[in-house]
Amino acid sequence: MCNNILQYAHAYAFGREYGIFVFSMRFSYKYQYFRICRKWYHNFGSYLLAKMCIALRLLKIVSEDTNPQVVAEVRNSGIVVVDQWGFRFPELLLKYRREILDLFDIKSSIKSRVNHWLDQHDGNDGRKLLRLGVHIRRGDYATWQGGKYFFPDATYIDLINQFCRMHDDCKINVYICTNDEKLCLDQYRQEIGHSVYLFRGSGVEDLYLLSQCDYLIGVKSTFSLVAAFYRDIPLYWIMDRDKPFSPDSFRYFKDLFTTV
Repeated sequence: MCNNILQYAHAYAFGREYGIFVFSMRFSYKYQYFRICRKWYHNFGSYLLAKMCIALRLLKIVSEDTNPQVVAEVRNSGIVVVDQWGFRFPELLLKYRREILDLFDIKSSIKSRVNHWLDQHDGNDGRKLLRLGVHIRRGDYATWQGGKYFFPDATYIDLINQFCRMHDDCKINVYICTNDEKLCLDQYRQEIGHSVYLFRGSGVEDLYLLSQCDYLIGVKSTFSLVAAFYRDIPLYWIMDRDKPFSPDSFRYFKDLFTTV
């Protein structure tokens, strides 16, 4: 889902800059959680028509990374299909960031459910409240890139505890989102000593919850990156479990989005 958001964001920004209509096949039939899906041209019929035109080779497919030739080809062609993760325009994406965020505004009904859950858990003891969102990616990350970004619970617990010590004058609520169905919440609560909550929501609910936090910790993933994108939240990607962790370790979307 978040890969598709970033891929479309680059294409949209390019089209916006040069007056080219940009249509998303993926958001025409899947991930129907965003404002973009309510555009009149984003529907299953449009998706089927585009698929048919591709199958009949009526549309040219651009499957190369961004280079001057590709840019010229897309600008001068009537209709093309961009099928490439490397079709990127970072400066334009940042230029049209607000419009892109508006397109990917999440449905009000989804936001209401998550906000209600947060309100039930935030609490108030008079201190400044900080929400720390922790994205624990397991599943496919056990083998992706040789398990490079698959970290044990001890790594996350240690980083959370370090973060809490950095902000010992605040009330810290830790909100965990994960695809690990066997994650032991009790272990985190016992070893952290702050309010730790495990949110068992859908993918888009997890995304929205993380976007409502004040800081994010997770592994390198477009999921945490897009969550940070919504409100420009400080994000720490765990790249090396032994690397020193400090307040300066956090980065922002603009620092990270060209690295994925």
